[in-house]
Order: sequence, then structure tokens, then C-alpha cells
Amino acid sequence: MVEVWREKFAHLNLTYSIGGQISFDFFPQGWDKTFCLQFVEKEFSEFHFFGDKTYKLPELL
Repeated sequence: MVEVWREKFAHLNLTYSIGGQISFDFFPQGWDKTFCLQFVEKEFSEFHFFGDKTYKLPELL
């Protein structure tokens, strides 16, 4: 389904993705979850994003 929208509306310069288990995300290119960081990254050093489709990352340290 997402691929159909991506092809049909390619001229709109949007990003289309599966948002989790039950949703689709459509947003202007570059406006993903990290878009907000440009407004708050000077005030905070740690950020958490939550959703219904999350994965635990392997220990990096």
C-alpha cells in the first residue's frame, strides 16, 4: 500500500513509511521524528522516541 502511494504521489516530495503495526506515515521529506531536534538539542542531551513498533538496540559501549 505504501509503495502505491509513493509512486502515485512522487511529485509531492513526501516520505511515505509504515508507522508501526497499525499506521502509515506521510510527511515532507526531512520532517521525520528527528526534525524537532533542531529546536531542543541545545537544551537537552538525551532524547527518547516511543511508538508501537520499537526495537532494543545492542549494547554499543
